[in-house]
Amino acid sequence: MLNISLLKNCIIKPPLQMPNRFVNIRSTVNPYEFKYKPEPFKDSFEFIAKGAQGSVYRILNTNYAIKVKNNADLKRVFSKPLNLNISESDRINHIKAKIGDDIEIMYFVPGEQIKNQFTQREFKQEKITDYLKYIYNASLNNMRHDIGGKNTLFDKATGQLTPIDFYPNKPGYKHFIINDAFIQLYGSTKNAKEAESLLSKITVSFLELLKTDAINKKGLCNIDTGLKTLKDITLTNPQYKDAQLFVYALEKRLKDIIQQKNMIGIFPDAQKTLLTQIEKLEQELQRKII
Repeated sequence: MLNISLLKNCIIKPPLQMPNRFVNIRSTVNPYEFKYKPEPFKDSFEFIAKGAQGSVYRILNTNYAIKVKNNADLKRVFSKPLNLNISESDRINHIKAKIGDDIEIMYFVPGEQIKNQFTQREFKQEKITDYLKYIYNASLNNMRHDIGGKNTLFDKATGQLTPIDFYPNKPGYKHFIINDAFIQLYGSTKNAKEAESLLSKITVSFLELLKTDAINKKGLCNIDTGLKTLKDITLTNPQYKDAQLFVYALEKRLKDIIQQKNMIGIFPDAQKTLLTQIEKLEQELQRKII
């Protein structure tokens, strides 16, 4: 169980400012950042990363981490009670509890940022499906995955892909799930062939969610299958140029499938036609996966 008094006794000021927007160096905290008392707590925290909003530390020997917002007044914060009454948007961000507005206690998510340290071959199909489903379910709660940074963690030991950092979406804004997922993961690719393989995996997972009705007709109002950013990547990066025709053709196929999904309940044979379209595209995409 998380010991809140440990936090209140150990932390006396916010983490030091780091020069970079996001630091991905795992190290033990240093005495300039935390006051350790009593002695047994001196190795209780491990620095994970710093982002635009704050720094994240793991609470060692627990399944929890804390996020300390930048410029937090911790003396004021720790005068407030632990708040377990969190919102659905907080849960989507893996938050378990809060202390004031400046301390978030969350589940510790194992893994590392994708960057260039993994290959797309390491991403398992079923894990990509779980990943997309999480992002889709967040969209139903009007939360969008922040694709501006490196906000997907990959745990090589389990193969788990975990999206982190969601923010409230603008009303009526579409979620470009396939496009956005590719942006998060494409640091694992180095050429057009690998990019096509990764895009095929993501699309197969998306089609699986459509086929099993995990993405239902009502939820489609949040979804757009446009691949604008992905097309820009193939246009501006020579190593991905050979994937350009594949991306354009796939976008058209996905649009047709979504239109067919919307026909279910209107035309008697719409479901059968949809499944036929999905199965045909899945077979083609499987041949692209390496």
